[in-house]
Amino acid sequence: MRPTDLPEIDTTAQNRRTFMQRTGGVSLAAVLGLSTSASAMVDDDGNFESDPYTLGIASGDPLPDSVIIWTRLAPNPLEADGAMPSETFSVEWTVATDEGMSDIVNTGTATAEPDHAHTIHVDADGLEPATEYYYQFACRGETSPIGRTKTAPAAGASVDAFQFGFASWYVFTPRTQQLV
Repeated sequence: MRPTDLPEIDTTAQNRRTFMQRTGGVSLAAVLGLSTSASAMVDDDGNFESDPYTLGIASGDPLPDSVIIWTRLAPNPLEADGAMPSETFSVEWTVATDEGMSDIVNTGTATAEPDHAHTIHVDADGLEPATEYYYQFACRGETSPIGRTKTAPAAGASVDAFQFGFASWYVFTPRTQQLV
């Protein structure tokens, strides 16, 4: 076939790849809250009008003496910036040995900044190896659900059973596809 015999390609035509790129980008924007109309869910006194912990809480990276605890303030995660105003929020965190949060072993305050999507990661340390702990966040009168975590066994400790969890997510961008 000679180059002059090639069919003409309509660059405006919709194909599967173009469709996936366009709908993937729009879907990602919706999930990440990249809409342009954010309505802050904080009243004039600075208090939340609804639950700021809609994305929940999490823990991970356990060591024998510490664990990372995480949350993101986002009263409406489908709106731009999670419907949070462009200001810094102080978030108190507490780690306890009981679900009632009465035997507190560590506490502190972290800063949720707009530049970090009002997300905090706390390295809660001073904990005992192979011990179950409970944790909770509080910000401007709103408290998160209580989470449960466990530290890793001490180095060299004998372990009868071992469970491992792995999580990942796939990010689709219009130009490339990449695993994060």
